Amino acid sequence: MATDSLEAIELFSRIFGNVLVFYNDVQRADGDVGVHEIEISRKNHHYLLGMEVLRDVYTLAACDSLIAGLSNVSFAAQYIKAANGSNYTEVVTLDRGLQK
Repeated sequence: MATDSLEAIELFSRIFGNVLVFYNDVQRADGDVGVHEIEISRKNHHYLLGMEVLRDVYTLAACDSLIAGLSNVSFAAQYIKAANGSNYTEVVTLDRGLQK
């Protein structure tokens, strides 16, 4: 699971338990404001956010299937997968519109 939402991780962890795979060392936001919009006092915060997103993108690109919303992260994973000459066996897009 690739998300910056602590709430989503907690919800999916309750539902899927140990089957859910995600990185523990990622900065996540708690609430409606994305982690990229809040100021956090960790060294190199914005650089680390970028690295965390790139790691998520490449991890998603290594998967066989993708369930995702309309996000730059899910789009990038699909582009990388295609650039490597591969495609997902299945893509399910949860279209709740684009956030502005």
